Amino acid sequence: MEQYICKIANLDEMRLKWQSEIERNADDPNWSIWRDEALQNAQMGAWLPYYGILNGEIIAEATAVPNVLYMQNGKAISAEGTAYLFAFRTVEARQGMGWFGKLLRYMLSDLKARGIRHAVVGVEPSEIRNMQMYFHFGFTEYVGYGKDTYPDGQTIEVLYYRKQL
Repeated sequence: MEQYICKIANLDEMRLKWQSEIERNADDPNWSIWRDEALQNAQMGAWLPYYGILNGEIIAEATAVPNVLYMQNGKAISAEGTAYLFAFRTVEARQGMGWFGKLLRYMLSDLKARGIRHAVVGVEPSEIRNMQMYFHFGFTEYVGYGKDTYPDGQTIEVLYYRKQL
């Protein structure tokens, strides 16, 4: 029988997950920088890393930023009582099985219990599959547009959508 646990990750779990992401994306130097940023922000409580763990294996993840001061484009997309959600990832072999949906529902429930009233996601205009997934989960209120710059200098366009919790 499969046992699936949704939780806020501790630093050791984060280090383990980030190591696998860095190995999987060995040709992309952004991942080491993102790891350092994630660990630092989680350690100081600015980011909440949520993990879905199936039979001891981390298979899904998402991060919440409940403070506008730590959000990308925060002042443009957010208000008090809003969390920005990002870094949605599911291990490829486990995609399409509902595991991420369970993690997202856990995450949204936890954020609501913390007093968060709205959640915002960002999506690149070309990421149709991701946009459809966000709409499916109720992120349908368009709240703005922004640009994000990766550590390597690449700039992307981002559309932001909000959901009331």
